[in-house]
Amino acid sequence: MTKETQTTKPKVQWMASQPVILLQWTDPCLHEVIQDQNNQWFTVALLQKSMNTPFPTQSGLVVLSPEESEDYWSSPYQFESDFFYYRKAAIIEAEDSDRLQALLQMNVTHVFSTQRKTVELIDHFQLLWQHKCYIDPLLQQTLIEEIQQAELQKAEEEENQLTLCTQRAACLFSNTQILIINELLKGKNNLLIAKECYIAPSTVNNHISYIARVLQANDRTHIVKRVIELDLLR
Repeated sequence: MTKETQTTKPKVQWMASQPVILLQWTDPCLHEVIQDQNNQWFTVALLQKSMNTPFPTQSGLVVLSPEESEDYWSSPYQFESDFFYYRKAAIIEAEDSDRLQALLQMNVTHVFSTQRKTVELIDHFQLLWQHKCYIDPLLQQTLIEEIQQAELQKAEEEENQLTLCTQRAACLFSNTQILIINELLKGKNNLLIAKECYIAPSTVNNHISYIARVLQANDRTHIVKRVIELDLLR
């Protein structure tokens, strides 16, 4: 008993530094159901209460209503702003791959399946304070399919992407300038190009001005057009 307490207590103390906000689209009274069946391992609160009254303990779970969840899901920047100091979790249907992808982009770190009974969910909620991130095994197939679809889409985009013929372009431009033109062909702005090529934005500007002069182009769009006209693509 003493050994078990020693192994679990530090983990709970470490992960309980922030309360958790829970999005869900299934039950307007979910907070009451959780509160009734909770073993007091964590504190359950509504959004309004949590915004006005601090949690008595740091292991706090703020349960949003379906309407509140939909509002914040539709406004991810507002969600991030209002709950910057909260860790974020959600309960979703296994078939809802679009929502899963959007939630992960909103920095939701723990996602649970609606297929679980309330008692199971409460047991799983303890993982909120034991792991930095968690995807319910019932949702992992959906996540794998989403990743596979994203990889296929990326491969298709790369296959259709305009790319310079390095051999022909090398007669006119330096290696850095060839990289910059390829980034221009992807539609990236100067700041992104600077980041991708590990050079200063001002250097990118200078290179693009030079590229435009060589190609006799008026602007970035014209550069792309001239590259095509001069048969500099692969």
